[in-house]
Amino acid sequence: MSRTEPHATHPADPLREIPAVLLAQWTAFATTTVPVLRWVLADDEWDWVETSLRGRMDGATKLFFLDLPADGSVRHGFDLQRALVPALAAARVPGRGPWSPIALPDGLRDVDALAGVLGSFGRHVAGSSTKHVGVVLAPTSVADLRRYREWLLSFVTALVRFAPGVRVVLLDDTAHPQYAGLASESAVHTVHASLSVAHRTEAMVEATTDPNTPGGALRRASVQLLHLVREGRVDDARHLLPDVEMLAARASRQAATVPLYFSVAASLTGQRRHSESVECYRAAERAAERAQRDGDPDGLRLRIFSRFGVGGGLLAAPGGQTLAATYYQDTVPFCAELGDVPLQIEANRCAAVSHELAGAKPAAFDACVRALALVDALSDAQRDGGALVPLVDMIVRLVKTRELAVYQPAMHAQLRRRLLRGSSWE
Repeated sequence: MSRTEPHATHPADPLREIPAVLLAQWTAFATTTVPVLRWVLADDEWDWVETSLRGRMDGATKLFFLDLPADGSVRHGFDLQRALVPALAAARVPGRGPWSPIALPDGLRDVDALAGVLGSFGRHVAGSSTKHVGVVLAPTSVADLRRYREWLLSFVTALVRFAPGVRVVLLDDTAHPQYAGLASESAVHTVHASLSVAHRTEAMVEATTDPNTPGGALRRASVQLLHLVREGRVDDARHLLPDVEMLAARASRQAATVPLYFSVAASLTGQRRHSESVECYRAAERAAERAQRDGDPDGLRLRIFSRFGVGGGLLAAPGGQTLAATYYQDTVPFCAELGDVPLQIEANRCAAVSHELAGAKPAAFDACVRALALVDALSDAQRDGGALVPLVDMIVRLVKTRELAVYQPAMHAQLRRRLLRGSSWE
């Protein structure tokens, strides 16, 4: 089956617009001189934004995630600095050699030391294709919110002094904002993502039903469910799912329930209810499988997307990395059946990421090799996109480890033969 043509209308189009919306928000911020972006997110927007920040962004930005707990210690900045230095040293910038840590003078405050290291990296990449450098501060816990906000403002002051141009990204919660007190600061640029995920999903539902058939009842129930999600009543929405599924069966529109499951699952993920989110994605997969058996042309693709959702939920759940790796790897044959090579590559890459997070580096490397073997089947347009950058970066990272270093020459030769590029490979 061929992929959807660029100008064809597809039920998923409203959701496909989200990365472009986020890129526009980032670009608007990056063109200012304000050092801090406070991105305010609803429950169903976190995954979208975090995926965007960890991805290629605008192709000219390098962001580093720092998630150490903010314990209120005066050494917090030093702890962040130590965690950041290896990531800076491992980063590769076209036209530049590796960055080396600088020697910091004694007696610095922790915020000055952290800003100094970032300033050094910012000067290292100046004039290259990397135009923006920043850190995403996302502590897993905050012991004292008031003291942490004070620390943030102190750090921003140090950044302006030692690392002008380096950016800070703070992710805040719409329902329970932690950084609302910073919004009035001139150094803080606040953006509400306002992705309208539920509205976009509703548009997908509208595209999959016909008001002149029994699907009209399905549409009404679907809209009711999406309104519940939008209002934050995810448990009520979840309880409505069996009724919607029954209506979908009567209307022979099994595929119409899949985006509804996605919406509920995303909201559960936003509430860190990962096990329940996985259950929801699995229910979506079962619905997509039924649609596939009924001959729905979108059934197989929706089944694959559901499996990616399951894998992401397993990765987020404690101890779920190994199971996620298996789930992603078992998704590859479905992608092959669809005839979608980029999805085959991505399924292998996600399996590799899962193996690596589980500490199984050889298995991660094997999955990368399987993905790399598929690259030659891509079209020129697919190869020119940024989708291969994470795969290349992972390969380079893995062959630098002690147990896989023996493969480094061969893998570098393979990357050169295919003219592949990434942020860690030139």
